Amino acid sequence: MPERLPGLKLFLLAALAFYFLLSYRVALTTLGVAQLPKGLPALQGVTWLGRWKMFTDLRDEHWDVVAEVQGASGWAGIDLAARYPLHWDEGPGYLRDDYYENPKRLAALAADLCRIPGTQAARFTEVRWPKTLGKETQPRTGESRTSLGSFGCR
Repeated sequence: MPERLPGLKLFLLAALAFYFLLSYRVALTTLGVAQLPKGLPALQGVTWLGRWKMFTDLRDEHWDVVAEVQGASGWAGIDLAARYPLHWDEGPGYLRDDYYENPKRLAALAADLCRIPGTQAARFTEVRWPKTLGKETQPRTGESRTSLGSFGCR
């Protein structure tokens, strides 16, 4: 920028600082530390760039999605990691919360699992357990399970 526009530079710098402060405030709501300001529910979508976690995940628990299919002999677990191998280092896509919290995406995953011969239905469960700080091994002690839904095969 030309040197003759110092006011514009200061305005842009202040706007950027305000954006990152707003992003920080919205990030605190996702951690459960603060409430989203009333009247501003659209901030989650607008501040995604300022809340981007490049290398660090601030969650204090691990999570996994367990898939089971129902056949003639009952429910059997499916190894999703083996069925859908990783293509990138950030982990499997089905573990992203915007994936498994979306019923349409889970229905598409269930439809793919229904291609397994003899499958009558598929169901998904979210499993969460606390992180053990300072330990390399992370045992699944104190886990909680939440049903994400079950889907019938046609």
